[in-house]
Formats: sequence, structure tokens, C-alpha cells
Amino acid sequence: MKTLFLLLSFLFLAAAGSTQEKLEAGQITEHVTCIRNSEQSYAAFLPSTYSEARSWPVVFAFDPGGRGKIPVELMKDAAERYGYIVLGSNNSRNGAWKIESEAADAMLQDAQQRFNAARASLRNSHNSANAQRECF
Repeated sequence: MKTLFLLLSFLFLAAAGSTQEKLEAGQITEHVTCIRNSEQSYAAFLPSTYSEARSWPVVFAFDPGGRGKIPVELMKDAAERYGYIVLGSNNSRNGAWKIESEAADAMLQDAQQRFNAARASLRNSHNSANAQRECF
């Protein structure tokens, strides 16, 4: 019985670990759940030439309505041309500073864990009249 329990536990953990979203280079992925904070998510674009073999600059975008795909869609052609990763928060909103800060922190941690992000080339983009801070 103990062996069966251990086997089932292993299978459950293996299945849980394989649920990480598959991001395709050259495509927008609308919903990527942050690894360390499952309440946070973002839209992502990786250039078609993306490879983990080198480091990549990352642009973090924040839409005032938490629609991460909108800024990613607007920046994807330039990101493809110049070789940038673009991430757009699905959680950030105009208003409470804490919501924006939590979204930015979760995306930054996730980008550093998930991608080969060039730490010296992290950029922040706000699409909001109320967005007055630089996170990085």
C-alpha cells in the first residue's frame, strides 16, 4: 500500500510539473501563469530566433486594464525585428499601487526563472496616464 501511495504521489507531481505553458517562438501566448505566484499571469512574445543559448532583453508592459495581450501585440513586430522578449501583465490595473507592484515583481521573477533574460536589458513600458514609476 505504501508503494502504491508513493507511486501515485510521484505521478501526480510529475503531471503537475509538466503543466507549465509551452511558449512558441514567433507567437503570442496569451496566458502564462507565473511559476512562483499562480495568481499572476502575463501574455508573452518570444522572437522567432529565441534560443536559451543566449541572453535576451525583456520589455515588461502594463496595460491599464490588465489586458496583457494588447501591449504585446503592439510591440511584437519591433520585438521580432530587434530581438526582444515582450511580457504584458494580465493583472496590473490603474489604481492601487500594490496591484501594479505585485504584478511587476511576479513577472520579473518569472522572466528570470523561465527565460535567459539579460539582466542589464530589462525594460518597463506603461500604457497609462497614471503610470509614473519605473520598476527596474
